Amino acid sequence: MRFLSRAAAAALVVGVLAPSPAPAQSDSASGPAFSLYTEMRLVSRYIWRGYDDSRKTASLQPWVEASLPFHFTANAFATSGVDHHQQIDEAQLGFGYKREVGDWEFGAGYLHYIMTGTETEPSPADNPLMTTTSGEWYLSATRNWTDGWATLTYSRGNRAGKGNSVNLWIEQDFSWADDRWNAQPYLQVDYLDEYLAPAGFENRLSMIELGLPVLFRVGPVQLLAAAQVSFIPSPYVRAVNRDADATGNIALPWFSIGIVFEP
Repeated sequence: MRFLSRAAAAALVVGVLAPSPAPAQSDSASGPAFSLYTEMRLVSRYIWRGYDDSRKTASLQPWVEASLPFHFTANAFATSGVDHHQQIDEAQLGFGYKREVGDWEFGAGYLHYIMTGTETEPSPADNPLMTTTSGEWYLSATRNWTDGWATLTYSRGNRAGKGNSVNLWIEQDFSWADDRWNAQPYLQVDYLDEYLAPAGFENRLSMIELGLPVLFRVGPVQLLAAAQVSFIPSPYVRAVNRDADATGNIALPWFSIGIVFEP
């Protein structure tokens, strides 16, 4: 994976089929017909569960999610720092199952992470430039209401990401001008005990994030701009960020722009 350029990484993700919900599913016996959601974002920094993985470097992030028959989903994500190394930093492949029950939706699946080991995002191996892999199983429950939802996800990681993680995502959508404009304010909270934190620092809130994406629709294409701020309550996570030459502050503001295609 380390020899892939950014352009090749984006093509890989799109060809295979990456906090955006899949189209709503029907209650038919066979599930919905095939549908696709794709986006490309440029983020000013890549923060994952409180960890500043891109070390303050802007990153290009393609994401694809496909809704398949029988309520299955598949997705792919990649991120690459916009700097001199010209390599994909991380890739993620996922496969899951979602089923609606009234106003609720329940899901389960597996995410496979490939850390290619770069100067921007070193792998957790003894040799930080060595490719490593890990993954996690997850269970999720979503409560839907008019133009909004809340999702609680439990994940159990393995190998380099061994441990437990709980994520809460709450979002409310607002549309105007005949649905051409859409605002999607959200709150995201992460709680985890991963990565063998020293005694006394595990089982902490690692991130509380507030975001405000705004989208403008032109046919099947949406232009996206978003402002986010990630709060890092965990002293351990902040220390890890400082040791990685990232920012160890409690509050990390960042922004993203992008384009979304949803036929």
